[in-house]
Amino acid sequence: MNRWREARQWRDRLRNLDPSAFDTGLSPAGAGAAWNAALEALSDEALERAAEAPGVPWSSATFIAARTVFTAPIEWLALLLGHGTAVRWKSAAGARVSAQAIAAAAEDLPLTLQQDRSLSGEVIFAMGSDPTIAEIQASLPANTTFFGFGSRYSAAWIEGAWDAIAEDAAFYDGRGCFSPGVVFSSAPDAAEQLAAAMTSAQNRLPVGEISDAEHAAIRARRALAKVTGKVFEGEGWSVHQLPAERWTPAALPRSIALVSCAPDELPQLLRRFPGLSTLGTERTIAFAGIRQCLPGQMQKPAVNRVHDGIFLPAAVLRPNK
Repeated sequence: MNRWREARQWRDRLRNLDPSAFDTGLSPAGAGAAWNAALEALSDEALERAAEAPGVPWSSATFIAARTVFTAPIEWLALLLGHGTAVRWKSAAGARVSAQAIAAAAEDLPLTLQQDRSLSGEVIFAMGSDPTIAEIQASLPANTTFFGFGSRYSAAWIEGAWDAIAEDAAFYDGRGCFSPGVVFSSAPDAAEQLAAAMTSAQNRLPVGEISDAEHAAIRARRALAKVTGKVFEGEGWSVHQLPAERWTPAALPRSIALVSCAPDELPQLLRRFPGLSTLGTERTIAFAGIRQCLPGQMQKPAVNRVHDGIFLPAAVLRPNK
């Protein structure tokens, strides 16, 4: 059953909601920017293109959400519901208010918000940490189709788009697998440029809540940078300039690692750590199998894209036999 008209109506109802009332932990400006960007990606044109993907709709699906990016389920739910799939959505702990509001707006669609731990459906989609994904997969019957999206990190190589990459880092306060946790650059004034851009982003999109554990992680990397590199920081943000050999992937809220390197050195540096999701860059870098996009678009993904090696519009459909 094709329900794209109702899916578009659901999207339009979401546009009328105020995300600052949700339990996102973001500042009102930060929540609003993320919300608007997620819904802008669901344009009529984007949904029409997604509807043309080959495959057969699943009759039922379960979607298990992570907490870091509160808008992440929307695009997946929109495509599943547009194809007429009945969806059971398990929201993340600590994101109940936003999930209830999103589900309530889908009154014309077969979307059920669940809080229990039971799993059912022809296909299961899950986002979370690697241990969580492994635990879910181990609990499923052998004949259940499963898509698990575990721990990932993203990076950027920047020549001059400092304001754009700082905005990427400000979206969702730097959490989530699309956030540029590390910026690579060969610019001699990269730290100063990035610091100024982070200040500007903080003025436009103030930082929200940061947990004690996140504060501790930022302090630990700050201490490393004080000894091995340099620290640049201001209200609500920090940049830790590190030698290439001391950098490790981490998505810390409004805190970016900065590493000096030439563009041809970047693939070797990134291959040290598996799990690269997105590379934000002003040029094409020879690194196969990952999403590459311009700075400023890392946290604003298109619906019709490859998501960690899987074409999203096709993933929500059963393959044609």
